[in-house]
Amino acid sequence: ICLEFPTYMKLVEEMHQEHDLGAGQSNSSKPHIVLTTEDPNIMTAMKSYSNKSSFDFIVNHRDIQQGSGAPRSFQDNADNILLDSIIALKLQFRAKYVLGNCCSNFHLLLFDFLQEGCSTVGATQEQQVQPMCLQEHPNPEYHICCGWTKSDECDAIRDRQAAERQQQ
Repeated sequence: ICLEFPTYMKLVEEMHQEHDLGAGQSNSSKPHIVLTTEDPNIMTAMKSYSNKSSFDFIVNHRDIQQGSGAPRSFQDNADNILLDSIIALKLQFRAKYVLGNCCSNFHLLLFDFLQEGCSTVGATQEQQVQPMCLQEHPNPEYHICCGWTKSDECDAIRDRQAAERQQQ
């Protein structure tokens, strides 16, 4: 369950302005985005976007992007998937702000680690990583509906998605 890449980038641009993330950087450097995903479509969109972006993307270029967090659907070796998951965690430990889909057990684990101080960002409270579940964002445009979410908004989204699948 992912947002479309342009929606993620819109959110990042808003965060960049809200938190003045470019402050203290030299004019020659761009702010960095650590991008980890299991969705190959997100990586493809990032590659075309990065050519015209005001951000530099940090990614694991060797990530196998298994396409799902559901082990039964994995097509690759479990060892490779575990290694990619550990690399993704390590990359996210270096970020100041972390956006996550909290329907994902991986993101919930990541957020637990971050809230317990497993980060390389800073020791003081002001320097600590700031994780955010997309479901809790004040703007509903960024919400993701988990399978267990009971709301009119999510019911409408599921109904629309089911209708789109039937048309295909």
